Amino acid sequence: MKAVLQIVNTKLNIRSEISAGLAQYVTFGRSSEVDYVLEDSKMSGKHCRLILKEDRLELIDLGSKNGTYLNGIRIDHSEIFIGDEIKVGDTFITLLASKMDQRLIELLTFPGPFKDRVQYELKADFTGARDKNQTWNKNHPGEKSSIYSAQEVDVRKRARTRIKLSKDEIKSKSPVLSSFSFVIDLSILLSMILLPVYFVNKMINGGGFLGISSGNIAASKVVILTIMEVAVIAAYLMSQKFMRYTVGEKISGIEDLHQKQQ
Repeated sequence: MKAVLQIVNTKLNIRSEISAGLAQYVTFGRSSEVDYVLEDSKMSGKHCRLILKEDRLELIDLGSKNGTYLNGIRIDHSEIFIGDEIKVGDTFITLLASKMDQRLIELLTFPGPFKDRVQYELKADFTGARDKNQTWNKNHPGEKSSIYSAQEVDVRKRARTRIKLSKDEIKSKSPVLSSFSFVIDLSILLSMILLPVYFVNKMINGGGFLGISSGNIAASKVVILTIMEVAVIAAYLMSQKFMRYTVGEKISGIEDLHQKQQ
């Protein structure tokens, strides 16, 4: 019994297939330590993992920076069914039912009106929420329907899915912490901008600077300050890009809320 997966990344011109046997992990990412390596710049070294169990296929996010998405919903851990679309970075992963045996197809078919797997606490989906959300995502690439997404989240929770909010979603739900985080980060940025001004003034007005004559001090001050400010702002923006959490997010508790989602 093997689950057959199709991996597609149009930007990298990749279209391939892999299979996962019973109790076999398949890990995706950019690291050489994973089972399936993808040079997708938006993927983490170890991004996500799929495992086929006797009665289900599970998807687990491995703490990736950009997240693992299931039918447009960012998840932490979920059961996967035929027809689901997994998105990691710019890469899409789906199940190829046409290449799997009938028993596995039955196990991995999402419950309809005549299928009720009580042992999963997963009831028949009479609302069609999952299909509606999938259709919306395909017809509106890059957009997200809050209504259809919320409906599928409700259905997915019964499939033992752990929905993982992004930092921005957590901030929108916690306006006080978000404002506190913004004030801290803004204060740090202003301090980084103003401190060079103070120190350059101190050094120059304290009796010359690097042998600069008094007539050229004003022009030199502008040049020195400009170089220092550009360097400081560039360093700050780079740190924001590569740091998973800003100082403000750490101090305000946004990091803890994001990390401890269940």
